[in-house]
Amino acid sequence: MKYTRHYFLLFVIAAVIIILSACRKDPTKVGFDIQPPSDDIELYGNDTIILFASYTVEHDSVSTSSMSTLVLGSMNDPVFGSTQAAFNTQFRLSKTNPYFGKNVTFDSICLQLAYSGRWGDSSTWMTAHVYRLTDSLSLNSDTTLGVTRDNYFATDIVEYDRVPLGSKTFLDQPFDSVEMKRFWLKYTAAMHAPFLSIRLDDEFGKELLSDSSLFVSNSDFLSKYYGLRVDVDPVAGSFGKMLYFGTASPETKLVLYYTNSDSSANYSFVINDGCIRFNNYEIDHSTADADLQNQLNNSFPTSTLGDQRLYLQPLNGVRIKVNFEGIETLREKWQNGNKFVINEAKLFLNNAEPYDKNLPPSPQLTTYTVDATGKIIMTPDSELGATYMGGAFNSGKNRYEMRITRYLQKRILDPSMDNDNLYISISGASFVANRVVLYGNNPDDEKDMKAKVRILMTEY
Repeated sequence: MKYTRHYFLLFVIAAVIIILSACRKDPTKVGFDIQPPSDDIELYGNDTIILFASYTVEHDSVSTSSMSTLVLGSMNDPVFGSTQAAFNTQFRLSKTNPYFGKNVTFDSICLQLAYSGRWGDSSTWMTAHVYRLTDSLSLNSDTTLGVTRDNYFATDIVEYDRVPLGSKTFLDQPFDSVEMKRFWLKYTAAMHAPFLSIRLDDEFGKELLSDSSLFVSNSDFLSKYYGLRVDVDPVAGSFGKMLYFGTASPETKLVLYYTNSDSSANYSFVINDGCIRFNNYEIDHSTADADLQNQLNNSFPTSTLGDQRLYLQPLNGVRIKVNFEGIETLREKWQNGNKFVINEAKLFLNNAEPYDKNLPPSPQLTTYTVDATGKIIMTPDSELGATYMGGAFNSGKNRYEMRITRYLQKRILDPSMDNDNLYISISGASFVANRVVLYGNNPDDEKDMKAKVRILMTEY
């Protein structure tokens, strides 16, 4: 029995040694012993393909139509210069042919905007102005999508009356609930999600209340009231901020308050999917960082232009134009019979600024190409979504990682793609303000943090 136990123990020890040896097998050689030597494959990582001659360029004007987020604000950014954000929107009837009661008298009219977020200096006071549009917002045929929809861009301006209907200086409180008194219930109070309220000119409200023909249909209403524009004064002496307002919130509306013989009441004009709306952005880079200005103003980019820093700015700001070193080498390798598959090509972009939770960088980046006709085309990787592509900011590593595997493989096989330009941009650049400063192609101070592509490939 002792011998049996002894042999059993030796057997267990031997088995453990074999298992541990198997666990140490090089993952690049798994399967080596089950195929003939002539069918061996080579799997290796290659860090020699790096971003090269990549630099910062201005965005073409971005479409800001039909956004669920209205952006309003002003910033003086020492890196990116100044930015002003405004928006234009229609309103629609919440109910046609409403009954206002007997002996109706006007009380007030207010624009309510439900907060959905903020980016920037929370301590900055702002002054907002509301204007009446004097030209209608119209639908345009979008041949790209094959549908008819509004198609306004960040730099488009619709005419408006320069005399404001209302103004307000305020310190936003996007996370504090609002208490509102309900007069028709003997002054009881109700709590609402946070919103900004701007009282408008009484004459404007009286004009609306006195014309019953406006409430017959939305087309009747929109034929006379084209909508509103809202902007803010430029901030001075502070970084400033951008405020986000959600159009889907029931608190975003134009509210007409009145009194009749029975009680106090109100009627709402709403923003819904049928409303044409768009954001305006005005950016001035004349006070921006000298390196950024140099990249934007250089008509003949050199290989070292983006060496130190690369910049990403949303709201019609700037993006990164990408070129690669080594594409031709890999293409020649393929054409000479050395076949390979790119298992993974991952782009590493390191944040050049310390992480600041109060001014966080963009949570998500994306990639796309622009062909010779100016058409924007998502890369094969970005088409698969952020789960596959990546691009999310990693606050622990203070960097972004994005797959460009399918794009790079396709480009190596198709030389005609060399005529297309590859860009990196902030995801949601039409309605988020978070900007990013990245280490460039070969920074002097942090060369190990340079922008690069790591390639894992299989030769066969």
